[in-house]
Amino acid sequence: MEIDAAGTDYQGQPRFDVFAGAKRLGEIAVQGKESKASTGEQRVAELTEAAVEAQPFHIDLSGGLNPKTIEIRYVNDQRAGDGRPGDRNLFIRSIKVNGQPVPNSKLHVDEQSHGYTDDSGTAMYTNGSLWVSGPFIEGCS
Repeated sequence: MEIDAAGTDYQGQPRFDVFAGAKRLGEIAVQGKESKASTGEQRVAELTEAAVEAQPFHIDLSGGLNPKTIEIRYVNDQRAGDGRPGDRNLFIRSIKVNGQPVPNSKLHVDEQSHGYTDDSGTAMYTNGSLWVSGPFIEGCS
């Protein structure tokens, strides 16, 4: 599995864990762009700008794993507070399983993350999860 991710740093890098069922497959820290945003509009613009520099991260799905869903869990949100500069956020530009891009219709970001998925990827503004629906074996539906 390949996850192209970016983010904004505030007092540290954004991190996410990857789960297949109850099994944690990895913990990834994303080198982000330093955050100076103090308003909601600035946070969105800053994360959009950081997304251009998304880097690929690889997770091994071999070893007999055949998950029905994969969870990408944003775990360390941090924010300076209202009107103060700095906000750590996560952006997932794309996900590939077995070299094939996962379409947006197979992605669901939970309400907890205050995120959304559009044609550019998935933005996550607070801790929460991006769920990737399978099946992930070629030829299955």
